[in-house]
Amino acid sequence: MTPPDGGIAYDDGEIFVVVTGLRRPSSNAKTGDLVQTWILVRAVAPVEAQRTGEDALVCGSCPQRPALGGSCYVTTAHAPLSVWRAYHAGRYPVLKPEHLQRARARGAALRIGSYGDPAAVPAKMWAALSAHFRRTVGYTHQWQSAPELRSLCMASVDSPEEREEARAQGWRTFRMRRQGEPLLAHEVVCPASAEAGFSRTCGTCGACDGARSEDRRASVAIVEHGARVRRLKVIA
Repeated sequence: MTPPDGGIAYDDGEIFVVVTGLRRPSSNAKTGDLVQTWILVRAVAPVEAQRTGEDALVCGSCPQRPALGGSCYVTTAHAPLSVWRAYHAGRYPVLKPEHLQRARARGAALRIGSYGDPAAVPAKMWAALSAHFRRTVGYTHQWQSAPELRSLCMASVDSPEEREEARAQGWRTFRMRRQGEPLLAHEVVCPASAEAGFSRTCGTCGACDGARSEDRRASVAIVEHGARVRRLKVIA
């Protein structure tokens, strides 16, 4: 049996992080070649954790959690569940620097928190992991309580008011906006989105890599998407 393409980067007995996509580039046309990281509850499968609210262990107070009435865009029955099952089957080794060499050599970027909020894990782990990659992409809804992630992640915000609050605290932001809602000042459309014509992939863009000292780069916005939006279209 061929082992999964990844390894365990963190495990505290309650939650764990698996890194995937190290040997083979992703076939996802939107993201491009991103090495993915999955933050998962150890004791409960991600589908069940999402249903019961135990996903708070890895997603914190994210308003997009289904238990809070949100519309998380991640389908937990797909990749997160597969990773969770492979972890419990003992098919992932502990991640070592040499495991990252092939991904680094081909120029892959790192996605911090493909599922789960990066704030659920010590920031020093993300810093150590990101040091192996030229580009990182990351988002956190826990920006108010996790300033240590400011240099690695975008603050995920859901309103113009939240965006201004996050910017005042030194964050660059990634804002979900409604169809037809205009961009705000110093904000650009996500280049990997449909409205931008998928002009770049997440892996080649690299705009969502947090804020540097005296960073003057624009923040990013995207038209809302996810399961709730799809359901509303079906109902209409």
